Amino acid sequence: MYRFPHPLTLHPDGLSRCRLIVPVGWKVADPRLKRVDTVDRTVSARSLRGYSIRLDGKTKAIKDVIARDDPGQVRSFDVFECC
Repeated sequence: MYRFPHPLTLHPDGLSRCRLIVPVGWKVADPRLKRVDTVDRTVSARSLRGYSIRLDGKTKAIKDVIARDDPGQVRSFDVFECC
């Protein structure tokens, strides 16, 4: 069986916590949320569009990727928790 990457790999410290991760530019100002971290991500040269999977149990998933127009740019995200 093929195992897809888990979303928690984005911010492993959030395990067992209720967190909201949004772009820094969103300027979240709700008093019920406390910013606990800021994470940076670098845009890769290729973007995953999807997977093709064969059900024979012997073949690995085949990635369908496309080139990105903005590789190398750093994007910042704020991480919030409920107060």
